[in-house]
Amino acid sequence: MFVAVMVPYQLTMDAMDRRAVVPIFFIVVGILCEVAFVVDLWFSWHVRESQESMELYDQQLRSVYKKERMLWDILAAIPFYDVLAVLGCSSWFKLLRCIKIFNLGSYFNELNRRSIANETTSFWHVWMGYLLVIYWVACAYLAVSMDAGFGVEWEGWLPSQELVISDPQNPSSSQLALRLLRGLFFAMVTFVKKAYCPEPETASLYAFHIGVSFVGLITMSYVIGELASLFISYIGLEVGFRKNYIAVELYRARLRLSDRLKARTYAFMTSLWSSHAGVNYEELLAEMPRAIRTSCVLQVSTKPLSWFVMKVIAPVCWEESHKMDEFTRSVAERLRFECYPRDESVVTEGSIVRAMYFVIKGHLSMQSRSLLDRSVGLRNGSYFGERGLLGCTISAYTVRTVRACDLLSLSSEAFVQVLQGHLFTRLALKSDELPANVEGMCKALKTAHSCFEALRAQLHQTWGSCKTGEHGMDYYNSDRELLDYIRSDKDLCRRVFPEKHQELPAEDSSRTKRVREGEAQPVSTPPRPKRTRKGG
Repeated sequence: MFVAVMVPYQLTMDAMDRRAVVPIFFIVVGILCEVAFVVDLWFSWHVRESQESMELYDQQLRSVYKKERMLWDILAAIPFYDVLAVLGCSSWFKLLRCIKIFNLGSYFNELNRRSIANETTSFWHVWMGYLLVIYWVACAYLAVSMDAGFGVEWEGWLPSQELVISDPQNPSSSQLALRLLRGLFFAMVTFVKKAYCPEPETASLYAFHIGVSFVGLITMSYVIGELASLFISYIGLEVGFRKNYIAVELYRARLRLSDRLKARTYAFMTSLWSSHAGVNYEELLAEMPRAIRTSCVLQVSTKPLSWFVMKVIAPVCWEESHKMDEFTRSVAERLRFECYPRDESVVTEGSIVRAMYFVIKGHLSMQSRSLLDRSVGLRNGSYFGERGLLGCTISAYTVRTVRACDLLSLSSEAFVQVLQGHLFTRLALKSDELPANVEGMCKALKTAHSCFEALRAQLHQTWGSCKTGEHGMDYYNSDRELLDYIRSDKDLCRRVFPEKHQELPAEDSSRTKRVREGEAQPVSTPPRPKRTRKGG
C-alpha cells in the first residue's frame, strides 16, 4: 500500500529528490519495500505443502501461486526502473512497482483467514480499496493536466495555473495541498456524479473523462455490492437468532410454563444475544479440525486449566514435563463450551456431580449449608466441581452466577478417559477401589509413587556395587522398567497394589514373559534379587 500511494505521488505532485528529513525518510521506506518484494517472492517460491496446509487452505499453495500471483510478484520485484533510468527512459516506468496491487485480494484473504471479526475487517478492506482507486484517479488527472497544460481559470476542466509548482526543489505546502484537493475533487465528481463538472476542451480529454467515468461507475457498483453483502452477512446472525427466539416463544406458549421458568428462558436468550450475538460457540468449535480446536480451547482456558493441573496433577506426577503438557492437551480436547445468564444455578447442592467447570469469563458465587459459613467468589481463572467427580457423588455446594458467565465443562466420563490415557494417572484407577473424587485419585497416586521411590532406594542399596559396564546393568531405571520388575515379584506387587489388584495393567506381554523366565535383560533392567527365608 505504501508503494501504491507514494509512486503516483512522486510522479504527479512532488518528486522528493531533495535532501531533507521527510523525503529521505520516505525514500528509505520505499527501498525497504522493494527488499520486501524480493523476500516475498523468494518465500512464496519455496513454500512446501503439507497435510496441515491442505486442511487450512483447502488448495495446493504452490500451484495456485504459480497460476495467479507469481507473474505480478516478478514484475514488481525486478528493478525495471533502475535499469531504464540509466538508459534515460521515462520515469513513468516506476508504475511497474505498483503492479503488485493485483495480489491485494490474496493478501486480504490471508489477513481475514484467522480473523474472528470477518465482516468488520472486510468492511475496512473494501473502503481501503475504494479510497485507493479515488486517489489513483486524482493522480491520473494531474498527470493529464501536466501533459496537456494547465488552464487559465478555476472553473475550467483543467486545473488553474496557480497549481504549477514554481520551485520543485522547495515546493510550497499550500500548492501541494491544492493540487491534491483539486485531483480528489475531480475523482469524486466522476465517481459520485453529484457536483459541477465542466466540459473538456479537446477530444483526448473527452476520451480520458469518459474512461474515468466508466471506471468510477464499475468501482461504485462493486463497493455497493460488497457493502450490501457484508450487511446481509452481519444481520444474518440476528435473523437466525430472532427465528429461534420466536420458536422458543411459541413452544413456551404451547406448554403453558410457569412464570419463573419463562423468566429464566427470557434471561438466557437475552444473555445469549447480548454476550455472544446469538452465536453457539460450541457448534463453531465442533466444526474446526481437532488440532485447531484444541489450540483455541487452550488459548481461552490457559489460566484455570494450568492452575488445575499444577495443583492437582503435577505434585503426584513423576514423569517428564512433556507428559504434563500431553495431559493438559488431552483435557482441553474434551472440554465443552457453556454459557449461563445472571442468577442461574450451575451446580446445586444435593444433586449428582456429573462435570467440573473452568471459569473463563464472569463471576460466580459458591455456597454450602454444611461446609461454608459464607459464600466464596469464583472469577476468571477459577475451577469448581472436582469434588465427587469420578464417583458421581452428591454435590455439597451450590454454585450460582452473579453475572453472565462463560464456562468450559469436563464431564466425569471424559475425565476418566483422560486418566486412562496416561500411565501415571491410570495407576489410580487400578487401585483397590475407584477414587470417589480427585483428592482420592491423588492419594492413590501418591501411594504408588512412594512405593516406586522405596523400590528405587532398595535397588540402590542392594545393587549399589553394580555399575554400567561391569555386568551390563544399571540400577537407575525408568518407571516403565520398574513396572516390569514389579510384575516378576508377587510380594512386591502386593506391597504396591494391595489385595484386590495384585498386578499392574499389561504394558508389554513379551517383555514381562522374559522377566518371569529369568532372561537376561537390557542395560537398564537389573536381575531379580535373591531372598532367603528366616529359619530355613
